[in-house]
Amino acid sequence: MKWAYLFSSTIRARGARYYRDGNVQKVEKRGNRFEALVRGEHAYKVRIVTQGDMVKTVSCSCPYAVGGMKCKHMAAVFFAIENGEYQEVDGDALFSEEEPVKEVCIWEPEAPWESEPLFGYQYFDYRAMGRELQIRKPLLQEAAGLAEKGKVALDDVRLGYTDTYYGKGGQGRGLLGIAYGTVRDGKSTGQVMLFFDKISVVEARCDVRWCSCHYMRRLRYGSQQLCRHELALFGLLAEYLRRVNPGDETDSAGAAFLAMTRMPGLGPLDGPQEAEEAVLDLLPRVHRDYYGLSVSFRIDCGKKFIVKDLEELVDQTERGAKAVFGKNTEVLLKESRFTDHGKKYLDFIRGVVLDEEARNDSMRSAERWSSYRETKIGGSIALYGSRLDALYALDRAGVG
Repeated sequence: MKWAYLFSSTIRARGARYYRDGNVQKVEKRGNRFEALVRGEHAYKVRIVTQGDMVKTVSCSCPYAVGGMKCKHMAAVFFAIENGEYQEVDGDALFSEEEPVKEVCIWEPEAPWESEPLFGYQYFDYRAMGRELQIRKPLLQEAAGLAEKGKVALDDVRLGYTDTYYGKGGQGRGLLGIAYGTVRDGKSTGQVMLFFDKISVVEARCDVRWCSCHYMRRLRYGSQQLCRHELALFGLLAEYLRRVNPGDETDSAGAAFLAMTRMPGLGPLDGPQEAEEAVLDLLPRVHRDYYGLSVSFRIDCGKKFIVKDLEELVDQTERGAKAVFGKNTEVLLKESRFTDHGKKYLDFIRGVVLDEEARNDSMRSAERWSSYRETKIGGSIALYGSRLDALYALDRAGVG
């Protein structure tokens, strides 16, 4: 049975000392359930439920564990089980099922990230992320309800590299991700964020005003608990990672090399390729309302569709990804497929997206430990200052 990863090194060491000192008084096994009495300041009751070689739930009646943490009494019992110091019995349970002991769900087979099948290679192991989190079944059900009703929505997932992070899932230069979500649960509104590496959720943030997790937390250094909003976002993130399957083992140095091979003048590694036909265009439309001027865009790919998310359009074009417009029209977005007219408007949109990203990064850094609602461009761009001048210049040049 794999269990050591559930505890910090400090809690494991305390558990080992409790086990060596003989504080684990009795361990009984009934089917897939272990029950034990551990002597501390009082006699504490520990229950462990397994599924195969995985730990499903674990609980202890001590105050520390009732608060939602994994304690030294639990670790001491795991040491006893590992050394075969338990008795298999068929009689009554060691202690009553009705006693108020809060269970910590370590691995929940009903969770969508456990029940959905994996297909081939998967870089981001969302199952490992879920197993590491302290998830109680009632909270999981509540979070699933929030996601299903659209009260928590996944807005964006961004991937990138940093040389300053050394987490469980990489050597400091591996691919990392940030998931952004929005909470609209009655009067509870705000932003939620998860920062993750290959195998773990590293940081979480919920800025819903009345939520108990109204701050940024580094999960590697303390509790692995998420609030209901963060857990709902994690479920949506797991589904996204399963469906889209982004990322691979390429580290930042490898990504830099691949980017270099696409620099002008070098050409691709596999030799020259035929130029693609320019078949896509962007058509601007300026609006005036109570708030002032704004511009939205339609994409012309033979049919004309309103672009609902300009940030996503830029991201998909840079990645050379397929996008769906309307109900089921798939369009391959690559800059080489845009007409000269479309490329100039694409550059205009990209410049605005980069400005907004820089502004959000600056605000996020300045207000890291307080509430900050990140702004999204969506399907239209507010026109003022240099943006209005840039669009006017395109129109004057005969682009519009």
